[in-house]
Amino acid sequence: MVSTTSKGETDLREYIQNRWNYVVLVDDTGNEITRINIDTDDRASWSEDYTNNPVEATITIKGSHNDIVDPDATDGTTISKTQSVVSDTSTTVLSEDTDIDVLIEADNDEAIVTHRIEYPTTN
Repeated sequence: MVSTTSKGETDLREYIQNRWNYVVLVDDTGNEITRINIDTDDRASWSEDYTNNPVEATITIKGSHNDIVDPDATDGTTISKTQSVVSDTSTTVLSEDTDIDVLIEADNDEAIVTHRIEYPTTN
């Protein structure tokens, strides 16, 4: 039997937070809305430590953000899932969270999106 120790799990979750630092917001038709760099975008942050499972990134989005709702759009933006990738150009999805259903329509709309990356444990 092969298993990962709790210290190994913590190290893997730390690796995820240090390398999988882009979250792609995806609309209800499967198209990319925008990519958020969790480390550099002030709208986003990681969970506080490396012991939580799932690893979580929290993103606060507003209708007034031009990368969320195009200023010329006549309809709102529906966010139906989030994906982890390693760069602003990567097409390789490393994790996907489909437990999201957010509609942003007006400039004053605000939502908190939590992107979760579940890592298997030894239990």
